[in-house]
Amino acid sequence: LFRSLEQEMLKTQMLQIKSPTSSDNRDKTSGSNKMDDSEEESNFSPSNSDRKASEGSSPASGVVVDMGTSHCYIKVWMVDRRGLLSDILNALQPLPLEVKRAAITTSPDGVVTDIFDVKLDDGVSLTSEQLKGQVERSLRAMEETTLGAKRRHLVSHDCSAGPRHVAPHGQPVAV
Repeated sequence: LFRSLEQEMLKTQMLQIKSPTSSDNRDKTSGSNKMDDSEEESNFSPSNSDRKASEGSSPASGVVVDMGTSHCYIKVWMVDRRGLLSDILNALQPLPLEVKRAAITTSPDGVVTDIFDVKLDDGVSLTSEQLKGQVERSLRAMEETTLGAKRRHLVSHDCSAGPRHVAPHGQPVAV
C-alpha cells in the first residue's frame, strides 16, 4: 500500500505545499524534483481503501500508518482550514516520534493530504495500530480544543441580543 508513498517521499525529497485557491497554482518546493498534477493526484489523494482503513472517521478525514523495518509513514487527510498544518504538527509533537520529511497536498475538493516520514524515538516499540490510535487521539483532542476555542469566541461575540444602548453614565438604557 505505501510502497508508492515511500518511493514518492524518496523521489521528491521535499516539502510541497500546493493550494488550489491560488490564482496561478504555484508549487512551493524545497527540492528540485516536482511531480506533474496527474502523478501527484494519484499518489497523494486519499484512496477509498485509505478512507475505509480509518474506521470511525468521516470520509473526509482519516489516518493510516505504515510501519516497516526501515520506515514509518503517517498519512493524515482532512478538510482544509486555516492553520491546519500547524495544528497537525502540534498534535504530533507529544508523540514519541520525530518528523523527518513531509509531503503536503490539497485536492481540488478541499481535502488536505499530509504524509509524514517519521522516526520513532529510540526504545519506543509501537505497532502501526497503536501509533495510529495515538495519532487519532491526539488529532481528536486538537480538534476539540480548536472547536472549543471557536465556540467560546463566538459566544463572547454574541450579537443575537441586538445592539446595547448605554446612557451617558454607563448605565444600560431600556429600548
